[in-house]
Amino acid sequence: MNKAKEAFSRRLKEKCNELTPAQRRIADYLLEHLEEVVYTSAAQLGAQAGVSESTVIRLLTRLGYDGFAAFQKAVQKDLTLPITLERLNQTVNHVGAETTVWEKSLAMDMDNLTGVLAQVSSSDFERAVRYLTMARQIYVIGLRSSYAAAYFLAFTLNAVRGNARCLIPGAGDLAEAIRAIGPEDAVVGIAFPRYTRDTVRVLQFARGRGAHTIVLTDGVSSPLAPLGDVVFFLPNASLHPIGSAVPSVAFANALVSAVALIQKKEVVDVLTATEEVFDVLGTFAR
Repeated sequence: MNKAKEAFSRRLKEKCNELTPAQRRIADYLLEHLEEVVYTSAAQLGAQAGVSESTVIRLLTRLGYDGFAAFQKAVQKDLTLPITLERLNQTVNHVGAETTVWEKSLAMDMDNLTGVLAQVSSSDFERAVRYLTMARQIYVIGLRSSYAAAYFLAFTLNAVRGNARCLIPGAGDLAEAIRAIGPEDAVVGIAFPRYTRDTVRVLQFARGRGAHTIVLTDGVSSPLAPLGDVVFFLPNASLHPIGSAVPSVAFANALVSAVALIQKKEVVDVLTATEEVFDVLGTFAR
């Protein structure tokens, strides 16, 4: 992870519950454009994010910075690359107008995945994996455009661990599905705009029951952000208006891979038992 983004993201997560809507808006903007801090002013950043200069300053004060100049200095110190190289990389990664739609779309998802690498810290990832490996039961919820990632995560975790389920509120049995959630469980919530109430409510319920919560979302303005014991901000830019599922599915795959490698023996036992059932049922055509 870019050290500057890691440091800033860590402060945001610690103070997430204390931020106003306007402060969350500028915080999201800074996460996406942190390198701009070095060569612009607080007033310019506020204007670009649609908030006042004073909102920018109040956010930085809330996060523990001693003014905008101190914030600039901290960002410049922690940037992995010189600012000129950061800006050069953005230019190189820009997709020209002469490219096809599918080339633009794939290039955008490559940029999304690069953004995931920049924003996810090893400590947060390892913490999430620890929650998943230790969980008695794993519950995953993600609706609408987030359902693909939620189903993939639940299906693959269940395939290797045998204790994961995807929550589907539309079936009408959400209360029955979550009533046993407790401190020994882990709940994963995935949501990008527009955020569904059921996803928020399940995470609120899980926290009330003492379960470990893991959140995959787009930024500090998300209503899910304050509800995670560990929170991952994943970019999901897309040419279409729904948002790309690629980053969240790829990140889900990384989580499952880590869990499987840590619990090799348990995974082998689960897969062996499953194969026996496949044989009895004649599940596959060949």
